[in-house]
Amino acid sequence: MECYSCMYAMAPYLVYSAEAGGQGPFYDGVYTAGVFSQRGFLPPWMALWGYPAGTYWANDCYRTGRIDLLVQYVDLSSNNFAGELLPSVARFKKFDVAENNLAGSVPWSTFPYGCKLQSLYLSPNQLVGDLPESIAKCVNLVCMSLWGNNFSGKIPAGIGKLAMLETLILGNNGFDRQISPEVRNCGRLQFLDMSTNKFERDVQHIFGNFTSLKYLVLHHNNYTGGIVASGMLRLPLLARLDLSFNQFTGELPPQVAGMKSLKYLMLAENNFSGRIPLEYGRLAELQVLDLSNNTLSGGIPTSIGNLTSLLWLMLARNQLFGEIPPEIGNCTSLLWLNLADNRLTENIPPEMAGIGRNPGRSNLLQEPAG
Repeated sequence: MECYSCMYAMAPYLVYSAEAGGQGPFYDGVYTAGVFSQRGFLPPWMALWGYPAGTYWANDCYRTGRIDLLVQYVDLSSNNFAGELLPSVARFKKFDVAENNLAGSVPWSTFPYGCKLQSLYLSPNQLVGDLPESIAKCVNLVCMSLWGNNFSGKIPAGIGKLAMLETLILGNNGFDRQISPEVRNCGRLQFLDMSTNKFERDVQHIFGNFTSLKYLVLHHNNYTGGIVASGMLRLPLLARLDLSFNQFTGELPPQVAGMKSLKYLMLAENNFSGRIPLEYGRLAELQVLDLSNNTLSGGIPTSIGNLTSLLWLMLARNQLFGEIPPEIGNCTSLLWLNLADNRLTENIPPEMAGIGRNPGRSNLLQEPAG
């Protein structure tokens, strides 16, 4: 996964990518000129590459043993490589093996002192076990994605020593313990994805410490209780908050209305109850509001009509009753409205004809490309 915070000059840059489309020495994502075995395993000597960028002389490097240590950026993503991770990737600034079939654990020695890594992409693969505490030695790391593996246990406290870290993607793994309080020291963190893990109980207060955070994605866990005490609703720059598919309870917090930068609010598939707060009509930048599959009751507030930037309004499968407020016709940018499976009555207001009549205003919030 590329991210907006991890773009660097592209030279020197050595690329072995499936995007070569079978041209030249590539075929079906495997380098076939004698460098890689036909089974697509990553050879350990790859960590010693040293030819100038813009070349594909790795075969000659293998034959001669020449080591100039000039390669800084290695992209092996979207291939069919198997085997284990290279024994040391610390000499590179960027190392990307996303979308392969690498397996095994990540040994402590992968991240020695003097690690130069600025971006590390290991997702998705089949890596297992704990993420080693030695990750703390990668003090230059700006972006790390481990999404879509089988990591388990705790998130290492050593991540708290990564003062440069802006993007941390840990989703779709098996992390299952409380987050170490040291992680709060990542004061530059802007994108945090911990979705689809095994976190449970109340959301920790640690999330309220990430004051630079713009994206917080925690969907598909087992969190319970409320969300106010965590402090996440006080994050001044937060643009996306995704807490869907958990077990949160209680009423929807009106404090959300104070999040002036919020564009995505996704609280679907929880156990929230009570009314939709009128205050949500003050979220002038909001583009997506998904409150579906809860036990919300009462009417749809007329203040929804103030959300003129809204693109998606998802209130399905609740216990809402009464009429559809005619003010909803003011949502002229709306592309998707879902009010199914409620107890709404009365006539459909003619003002709904105004929905979507101004699609040119649609400008969905862009995420880091995946």
